[in-house]
Amino acid sequence: WSVERSLDGRFVFLADGVQPRDAMWGINIDPNNPQANPPAVQLTSVGWVRFVFHVESRLETLDQAFRYFDPYIQNYARAGVRILLILNQDTYRGNIPWTNNGDWNAYARGMGERAALIARRYRGLVRAYQVWNEGDLSGFETSIGITPAQFAPMLAETARGITAGDPAALVVSGGLASSLDKAINYMREVRKALGGTLPIDGIGIHPYGHTPPGDSSPFPGWSVGSLDNYLNQFSTAFPGIPLWITEIGVPRVDVDNQDFWPRIASYMDKTIDFVRESYPHAVQAVMWFAW
Repeated sequence: WSVERSLDGRFVFLADGVQPRDAMWGINIDPNNPQANPPAVQLTSVGWVRFVFHVESRLETLDQAFRYFDPYIQNYARAGVRILLILNQDTYRGNIPWTNNGDWNAYARGMGERAALIARRYRGLVRAYQVWNEGDLSGFETSIGITPAQFAPMLAETARGITAGDPAALVVSGGLASSLDKAINYMREVRKALGGTLPIDGIGIHPYGHTPPGDSSPFPGWSVGSLDNYLNQFSTAFPGIPLWITEIGVPRVDVDNQDFWPRIASYMDKTIDFVRESYPHAVQAVMWFAW
């Protein structure tokens, strides 16, 4: 017997023969960075790895990128580690509408075509794809700001391409990193632009600085808010769509300073325990940033 809870958390019931839930804990890696590219054998207890599928940023053709990433993707899949592959401006540059005020709709079509080729290549190997990264921010090296009206057609076209290439693959929207209210409003505007629907299997969020209940902050005065409130408001705003915490972590610190390690480890522990115990009905995965 297994004790289960309804999606809204109001009912508890007994279920017979429920399969154990997949491991939700994951970590961000970077195959382009030797210091951030652990071998698959080191991550066999990890549920997910997340990384960008770099093509344009490597100054390569798509076929060259396939040859580079094939062994990494195959090794993680063989080790039983599920892959969340990010498709963003490093994956497809197209007409570069973010620098020349160009046509985002044309870019969306091109991204959808590229996504179909990638999903077809990795059918059965890549479990999920994430479309863009922190598009609700601008002026950062790792993200290209994009308005909800621009993101909506790109999300739709990319999701369509992924499904055409691999019908079983999941589609997750790009991780949102602005304040809670702004992030929720961003996705509401995307949904509105798409006629009231979201063609995705999950919403990516990056709740940096939001901490679980109790003394869980890794550094004094570091917390910017409650992780409980953050997840509750997001899951209420988008019922039925799982949340994916595709990045969460601590500020850039001297990682060789072992005095920091116990507090960071405690914060990691308390975060994953809180999500697993309090939001299993709403959160699909939690991925630390970064290796």
